[in-house]
Amino acid sequence: MQVPAPGVAENLRASRDELERRLSGSSAAGDYLYELVQERSPAQHAPHRPSRTLAIWDLAAVAWLAEPRWVESITVPSPALGDDLSWQEVKRGRRMRVATRVLRDEVMTDFFAKIAGAPQ
Repeated sequence: MQVPAPGVAENLRASRDELERRLSGSSAAGDYLYELVQERSPAQHAPHRPSRTLAIWDLAAVAWLAEPRWVESITVPSPALGDDLSWQEVKRGRRMRVATRVLRDEVMTDFFAKIAGAPQ
């Protein structure tokens, strides 16, 4: 399985305002995650743009495992690593599934609900 960042995982975006509203005060885990956003978000370098969105890349792979319906995908031939350490196309053999689209609202709604239900 492969989840490309461009065009797929990068769509799992949330604004700093949404993250504050949905994470801060929701649980100990939510508070911790919101603190991380405050410390590491690109918006800290652009305080005049508080609505700038952040991609939460890692949610795509977890969401695909948790609920496969939230990630559209196709199957393609699995590449092989060549002697020159580059990826070579293989016409036959193993196939792999590649994500082509992730349903942002479903994934983010589930994420926020799980964080809110985390132990205090």
